Amino acid sequence: MWSARLSAPDERNTVNRLLNSLIIALLLTGALVAQETKLGDFVVTSQLPRLAVENQGRTGTCWCFATTSFLESELQRIHGKAYDLSEMFTVRNTTIEKAKRYVEAGGKAVFGEGGLSHDVIAMIREHGIVPQESYTGLQEGKQRHSHGGMFRKVKGAIKGFVEENGRRFKKKEADAVAAVVDGHLGAAPTEVTVDGKKMTPQQYATDFLKIPLNDYVEVMSYSYAPFHQKATLTVRDNWMKYDGYLNVPIDEFMKTFDNALEKGYSVAVDIDVSEKTYRPSDGIGTLTDDLEKQGAVTQKVRDAMFKDKRTTDDHLLHIVGVARDEAGKRFYLTKDSWGKNHGKLKGYRMLSENYIRAKVLAFMIHKDALLKRQ
Repeated sequence: MWSARLSAPDERNTVNRLLNSLIIALLLTGALVAQETKLGDFVVTSQLPRLAVENQGRTGTCWCFATTSFLESELQRIHGKAYDLSEMFTVRNTTIEKAKRYVEAGGKAVFGEGGLSHDVIAMIREHGIVPQESYTGLQEGKQRHSHGGMFRKVKGAIKGFVEENGRRFKKKEADAVAAVVDGHLGAAPTEVTVDGKKMTPQQYATDFLKIPLNDYVEVMSYSYAPFHQKATLTVRDNWMKYDGYLNVPIDEFMKTFDNALEKGYSVAVDIDVSEKTYRPSDGIGTLTDDLEKQGAVTQKVRDAMFKDKRTTDDHLLHIVGVARDEAGKRFYLTKDSWGKNHGKLKGYRMLSENYIRAKVLAFMIHKDALLKRQ
């Protein structure tokens, strides 16, 4: 998914980030916290551990920021400690993999900044991950992520490879793409030092963090594929052609979503944010008044919105809690990646239940949050 918005100046400050992480780790445990707090005009009734809101800058890397945030929350749930992971390490590896697939497909594959949650899992499985402090993706003097120039250069290079050598993508081509990417993001570390021990990115992911990569599942709800079977989400940013989504009816989709939050698991969502009633500056996302008042969005309505492209693959977000408005209506506390000063809710959004039912194309959760089928 491609989502690039330039928020107000709000770049990473390492010291503040570490302090925020420490505060959150002290205040929140690995379970849902039910203490009510005020956020704007909303009352947050329960919330889950997460690190501070980040800023993706002028990039289409929302998929990586949302899913990395989701994994950071998972690590807090599992270990009771805060680990700040590098989004750009995954972005680097994903960009090179996309270039490879583009060339090997003779220029017929998707190449762009967008992506989905399973991309992050796949790249960590293959390349590992590193701490944020080990790889920021910002060259010296740079304070904001901006990838347009990098992608234009890589696209020009791989189009040239196809024209000159067909589908060949060997070491020479891979090194050329890596040189362009590393010229923008910096050379990726081959080892990191954590707690005084040196380890590879793969060792950091699997041996130190013990990220349970096989435990994460994506759930969708569309009638174009059989229910209760694995399916493909048919959107452009599914460049991997991933066909492992669990497809369930809308009511089960929503019950699974709520079950995850109730059991202490956060949720990464692929979502449409093109609606006029989605107002990030106000920190709120609802459907139109008539749709909100008609009751729960049905499967038929959801399917029709996707089929006629009223629901589009725009953005990824991280759902971290539940809230209510002044009228007592249920909303979901949602972490964005447009900076911690963006909008009235300082980088957060509140999404209505019907907005989730209609506009979340798919979501990622831990497998233990799935409903038990009778």
